[in-house]
Amino acid sequence: MLKRQTQQAFSLIEMVFVIIVIGVLISMIARGNSTIQTARGKELIQFVQTWESLQADHLDIYGHFAGDTDLDGIIENDYTNDITVARGFHDIPNDVDLIRLGSLPYRLAMGEDDNSGSGGSIHNIILLTDEENSSSALTLQQRAFLAQLDAAIDGAEDAGSGRVRGITAGINLANHTNSGNITVETTANSWTGSTSYIGLVYYFDEPL
Repeated sequence: MLKRQTQQAFSLIEMVFVIIVIGVLISMIARGNSTIQTARGKELIQFVQTWESLQADHLDIYGHFAGDTDLDGIIENDYTNDITVARGFHDIPNDVDLIRLGSLPYRLAMGEDDNSGSGGSIHNIILLTDEENSSSALTLQQRAFLAQLDAAIDGAEDAGSGRVRGITAGINLANHTNSGNITVETTANSWTGSTSYIGLVYYFDEPL
């Protein structure tokens, strides 16, 4: 009788031990996933800051932004050629403005935020959108990484304020450049809420 009780006791202890081990493994996996997501967010931030720095260097050296072919202060044409040739590089790959965070693609472009010819205020921008279709809503995970970028630049994850905003319409990409009249978020809103953002705009040249 005592032997049977001992065997049952050991069986219960073993079950508790297994449950504890499973809990620890789940916790480790969750922390690992969080670390990966944070690292990928930092990779996107560095990617944007690199292109911003290259534009700043071009402005310091040549007195105008790369892609500002008529020297009016506005980026209206392909900036990648100016930057790479100025640094002695040739044969620019088509995906020089593309970054993938795991399976999630982002296309970076520079240009202007208003090509309507209405005579309104025009700003130079850095724009991030999906790789293929700039009119499609970004996935929740894509928007989560954009929220990290927003927080790094503006200090808060708000798609409707600061120098980083969510884009709801109007992206038109060609030759690495945006020539569309974009519509941006203007009220406080979450990147990961119900609004279908198709991209992010960063007013890197001056505040909006």
